[in-house]
Amino acid sequence: MMLTYKNIDSEFPEIAAIHAQSFANEWSEKTLLDMFDKGQYSGSLLLANGQVIGFIICSLVLDEAEIISIAISPPQRGKAHAAQLLSFEINRLANLNITKLYLEVNEANIPAIKLYKGQNFSQTAVRKNYYKLTDGQSANALVFSLNLGECLT
Repeated sequence: MMLTYKNIDSEFPEIAAIHAQSFANEWSEKTLLDMFDKGQYSGSLLLANGQVIGFIICSLVLDEAEIISIAISPPQRGKAHAAQLLSFEINRLANLNITKLYLEVNEANIPAIKLYKGQNFSQTAVRKNYYKLTDGQSANALVFSLNLGECLT
């Protein structure tokens, strides 16, 4: 399988499909288009043999960025693709002179927490009852950050 990366351009149907398979509150193609039309969002795709199998979307403000969403299509999970995509995006952002990268993750999302810790993110805060779950319950968000100054490779 040939893996490649590219900047998100117009692949909103593919991103929306993977997002819907990955999250309860999925984003429509229109939502994604609106996000990228505003110019505050940027991101990368992971392709296998030319087909989109993953994405990462970040919000950029001055020299800081926040990961808004990252997902790999379900059949491609468990193959370290998320780690590869995250590493690619970290380097891409560092080359854009982004100095700090933030993210929030549901405290129950153990695979994602392991992914972020594996890329040297540090937990900096907890946001109590941040996520509203489909069953009416709430879950805490863990806030992580990464200093990109040392990340250029």
